[in-house]
Amino acid sequence: MTKKLLLILIILFASSIAFAQVEIKGKVILKEENAELPGVSIIEKGTDNSTTTDLDGNFTISVSKPDAILIFSFVGIRTKEVKLKNETELLVFLKSDCLMDTFDHQYIGILASSGAVHTPFGGQFELSFPPFFYSTTLKTAINYQTNKRDNEFLNSQIEFDHVIFECDFQMDLKWYYRKVTFENEFNATAYSLESHFLLDVLNFDSFYNVGFITGYGELSFRPIEADRKEVLSGPVIGVVADIGKPLYSNVFAKAAIYKDMVEYQAQIRFDYKKLAAFVNFYRLNSFTEVSLGFGINTGYRSSRHRR
Repeated sequence: MTKKLLLILIILFASSIAFAQVEIKGKVILKEENAELPGVSIIEKGTDNSTTTDLDGNFTISVSKPDAILIFSFVGIRTKEVKLKNETELLVFLKSDCLMDTFDHQYIGILASSGAVHTPFGGQFELSFPPFFYSTTLKTAINYQTNKRDNEFLNSQIEFDHVIFECDFQMDLKWYYRKVTFENEFNATAYSLESHFLLDVLNFDSFYNVGFITGYGELSFRPIEADRKEVLSGPVIGVVADIGKPLYSNVFAKAAIYKDMVEYQAQIRFDYKKLAAFVNFYRLNSFTEVSLGFGINTGYRSSRHRR
């Protein structure tokens, strides 16, 4: 009698386990190539229950509960957790992992620049500090151009680059200061605080990131013959792109929109090894300048990196 009762209990226990398990079937796809991914490890979270995808990216796994969490992992692929919602079939897209590094810290740049319209003589000095807070880098630059008479154009900036630095999202914080003295027409100073957001949305080999610029600008504008200056403020909007091989360039175009006027700026910058070049466009009221620059960047080592 005891043996029969024990046998019945074992059968009931095994049946309850079998009843509790849920069979999940699915396929794993590598998103960038839209191709099946074999050899992916799939583990039910919190257990030793696991399986792998076959040559066609298919898998079958029996989980302990209908809302279990499955962990998908593979070398060079971002690990992904998928919580079941009573599904029995899954289509899972995985993305390639990325190794990111920055090469724009600890350098000194010296460039000659020339304005093709009003300020033919000038130069630019750049300084990039060692990174801090992981990859965040403080960078400064100042550009001055003149015609050696009554035209002057000053453009300076302070940047905190790579404040957020992820595979598919980056954010830089930048402060710009500009000063224009234009013949017998006007004097103007302007500054802007900007956020540059870069997104990996194209998945092209040549395009690293594209994104947008938002910020706030303030302009102090005084015609030469006026007794008072006018102070205006408004939003800054624009677009930006980082381009990889073979151009190795950064491109942006933006506008500060004030009450009675618009300040336009655009730049194409090329960096290759120690060489640097740029083309800048600037327009405010009747002042328009197209500047060309060429020079070198040379790296340096801080005291904490020396042996």
